[in-house]
Amino acid sequence: MRIDHTVTAVTPANIISRADFRTYARAVNITGEDDLIDRQLEASTRYVETYIGQSLNENRMQAILWDFDDDRDMDAGELRYVLPMGPVSSITSVVGQDLEGANTTLTADTDYYLLTGGRLRIPSPTAYSTYTVDYVAQLSYVTENIKEAILKICAELYQNRGISVTGTIVSNLKADLNSLLAKERTKLFL
Repeated sequence: MRIDHTVTAVTPANIISRADFRTYARAVNITGEDDLIDRQLEASTRYVETYIGQSLNENRMQAILWDFDDDRDMDAGELRYVLPMGPVSSITSVVGQDLEGANTTLTADTDYYLLTGGRLRIPSPTAYSTYTVDYVAQLSYVTENIKEAILKICAELYQNRGISVTGTIVSNLKADLNSLLAKERTKLFL
């Protein structure tokens, strides 16, 4: 099966407040860098989302599935697929497209089912050659380890925002992230 996955709408990151970051980075008395800090907090949050394979904020996603392999993708004649960047809170729509290009909107709990763990189940997948799935994903609880990782990444970005010289200082940021986020991670690659 081939998959094209995109984020269609992103809720701005508000996991860590600007004030909390300023305290963490010891930048309480510095003014005029609010936009920079907001951008770096957003980038840090998106990095952690990608790293652990889960949406921290409510994000609207789209997955397009096509080119099914009966042996690999089908289970007893049904298509079962784990939607990426979960956990999935709801499916907005599932549209099937046949070989002639005609689109049909499928009906929840009849034509498709959302199973536990963000798995999509389509009982009769051979009716369409392509499926477009629009869904909403959001982690229900953000752990302290995730918050700490966002703070660490943002502090690294904030403190090293100019031209950096490599080879003089060894950073353990990657090792710190691995230890903080190992239990949160749902995918094994970055």
